[in-house]
Amino acid sequence: MRALSETAPGIDVLKSEIAQLKIEGSILRTIIDGAAGEIISTILKDNDSPDEIKKLFVEHPIFALFALEMADWFAAAGGKNYVEVLLGFKLETKDFIMTIQKKSGKTPHELRKELEAELARLRETAGTCKWKLEDEGENLWKPSCSDELWHFIDVSSDPIENGMKYCPFCGHVLEIVIEPIQPEPQEYE
Repeated sequence: MRALSETAPGIDVLKSEIAQLKIEGSILRTIIDGAAGEIISTILKDNDSPDEIKKLFVEHPIFALFALEMADWFAAAGGKNYVEVLLGFKLETKDFIMTIQKKSGKTPHELRKELEAELARLRETAGTCKWKLEDEGENLWKPSCSDELWHFIDVSSDPIENGMKYCPFCGHVLEIVIEPIQPEPQEYE
């Protein structure tokens, strides 16, 4: 095997690439050690403009490698819009969660706000469904939203006592209506 001489064409290119790989290896070790701030400060210069910083994050090999790893992790985790992971280190006794999301998707915060708004709307429009006992002997109950009758085997219990919280017909909160017992008219002779 022939050794490369110091003057062989391309040796300077190889030395430069090796030096660059050593720098990137050092950066990766710093990331692994949890000192990401040091990495950014070594890569960024004090006089970098916002455009230069953006270009760095888009084009620098370490960030390209990070983006590829996160995309692979997103796919492996079965992500549809976003995935979250609890980070394996703690700072100031606080846990951190990293979220990776598709650019076109909504953030977990945006999705939560939409759901909270929908829940508030439903609570405003949702009333109760009033159930009343139609036949005491058979324990048949009728909801206000339907003409259907509901039968409970235990004749001494009502729908709520049987674990019902919501009307199975309309989905509203179930409310029991107790109608006052009307005395039967008595005949006098």
